[in-house]
Amino acid sequence: MSSTAVAWALYHAPKVDPTARLILVYLAEHADKDGRGAWPSASTIAEDLEVSIPTVRRHLKALEDGQLIVRGTQELVAHISADRRPVVWDLSLDIRKPPPADRSGLSPVIGRYDLRPITGDTPSDLDGLSPVNERPITGAHHGLSPVIAKPSTEPKAEPPPAPTRLPAPLATLDGGGGSALEVEPDDDPDRIAVDAVLASIAERWGRRPDVIAGHAGRIRGALTAGWPAPALAEHLAADPPAVIKSAARLLGHRLAALPAGPACCDCPGCNRWRRLADADHRRALEAERRAADHAAQAAAVEGAARVADANAAITNALGGELASELTAAALADAGWSSRKIRPLPSVVRGLLADVYARHDHDLEAIRSEAQNLHAARAAS
Repeated sequence: MSSTAVAWALYHAPKVDPTARLILVYLAEHADKDGRGAWPSASTIAEDLEVSIPTVRRHLKALEDGQLIVRGTQELVAHISADRRPVVWDLSLDIRKPPPADRSGLSPVIGRYDLRPITGDTPSDLDGLSPVNERPITGAHHGLSPVIAKPSTEPKAEPPPAPTRLPAPLATLDGGGGSALEVEPDDDPDRIAVDAVLASIAERWGRRPDVIAGHAGRIRGALTAGWPAPALAEHLAADPPAVIKSAARLLGHRLAALPAGPACCDCPGCNRWRRLADADHRRALEAERRAADHAAQAAAVEGAARVADANAAITNALGGELASELTAAALADAGWSSRKIRPLPSVVRGLLADVYARHDHDLEAIRSEAQNLHAARAAS
């Protein structure tokens, strides 16, 4: 899992449909550290996220149309048969949602009265006028008289920085307009993993992450103890009751009964995670085997090229006459002298290569044999 890609999908990607956001986070969990090479199939995504395959395909197309994901290097899945081959996706980590508008310089205006303080920059000719509608303030307003503040001579204090909020889809999972979970900007991978687990559980239970954020410390402890983030989220969120009266209390009970690890748990969530982990392990082994086969083939081709260059150099060093003697002797030994057809050049090169290999590519030994053959033929 790439923590950088998960953080981008959770906090920095532009606003999308909640289900599309969940699919984007799922792809980020299967991408490399640069957000590339995620290739879970639509059926796998649908099974793990408990949605239909047409829904997954529709949201993948929407994400691709929005350029949040692009088609990557399809050679990564070349080993899978064409009828079952998934699409390799790359995440566009450089596309981010626009920063929120700076509203630090605005003050609220309530009803007919502007509650902004009057400073020394207020023109003097506006004294006695209402700052909202610039009409003279006359009479009593329910027994109240307007009070105009004196110009302040103290320096203005800088407004505090606005807190960073979770994306809107995660802030309104319950369908309401409740406030989002406020978090400080953080690049800590452990904090990102904890936030990802909380967001996944909240999405599955239809709650906001801030409702269960009080268990962040216990979730961090489980991650430190060896629980992988996807497996922990699957275990804690699996099989919720039909009516969740208190999400925080339910999560607390499940954390209290948390086993030592997913390997010793037989719940549906851990079983699903083990299947995914086994599939990832098999894919990794297959990739290593293909890489080893490719390296062996490349080494064999390179070795054959070196041997061919060495044989050509020996042939050139011997000269045409001695090379012809060796060629004639090799053809005779192979039975070509009795045939009516001439051998192909490749056959000749192969026979000479056998002669050179018999002498371990020793030029002097090969030259001596060629000279002996030449002398024997001249004597006869």
